[in-house]
Amino acid sequence: MVRSGVIHFLAVYAAFATLVAGAGTARGLTGGMAHVHGVDLRLTVTVGAGSTAKSEGRDLFCEPVGGDHPNRALACRDLEAAAGALDNLPGRTGTCAAGLEVYLPITVQADGYWKGSPVAYSKVYPNRCRLLLATGPVFEF
Repeated sequence: MVRSGVIHFLAVYAAFATLVAGAGTARGLTGGMAHVHGVDLRLTVTVGAGSTAKSEGRDLFCEPVGGDHPNRALACRDLEAAAGALDNLPGRTGTCAAGLEVYLPITVQADGYWKGSPVAYSKVYPNRCRLLLATGPVFEF
């Protein structure tokens, strides 16, 4: 009876230790971002370079729509239109006015999953105007 109790205790302790170590978290179960939605992406926008660079990130979930992205429904719509190919986003029509063509590089990144397939994307745009023309609401935050 004591032996059975000890074995049960050890099994519970091992399960608890695994959870505490992070293997039971959403990221720990998959070795990266959990893809419980059809689309789970961590989007990052970095303005500038080097020590003066400023980064901001947002989570975007589609199917169902969620996350902390301010334009999540529109971003999911555009991602669906591009079948998840970030270089094929519909973007916006128009041109950049002369005053908006100032060179201030912006690097965008997307990491996560698109309908079960891993996504690791990075691209540099010369300025915010060019970024928004190419990507529409996906990196607008």
